[in-house]
Amino acid sequence: QCDLVVGTEDEHTQASGVEAVRAACIAGNSRAIVVVKRGSDGCVVYPPDAPAIQVPGFRVQVLNVLGAGDGFLAGFVYAWLGGKPLPEAARWGNAVGAIVVTRHGCAPAMPTRAEVEALMTAQPA
Repeated sequence: QCDLVVGTEDEHTQASGVEAVRAACIAGNSRAIVVVKRGSDGCVVYPPDAPAIQVPGFRVQVLNVLGAGDGFLAGFVYAWLGGKPLPEAARWGNAVGAIVVTRHGCAPAMPTRAEVEALMTAQPA
């Protein structure tokens, strides 16, 4: 009964009880968009009726991983609810998460929109 389910491979397989990530994503015949976060490797988006979309991550110097997942979700949801297509929403999520890991802290590490756009411009898809 969700529109969007986001997690790491381990979180998806633990939640579903199914080992194969693709099978875990469709366990229970969900109509949700499922996103698998893959850290520096970006993410994979599984739309309910389309092939998987792999979106590469950004290359940054990692300082602290605290808050990276929250940052990813904030960026993804910001873009998705703003009407961006799934690959672009995933890119926003990857960019916000990438910026967060370059800083200390969690909430104080969240970037501005301008900072996210600058990273996406500096490292085009």
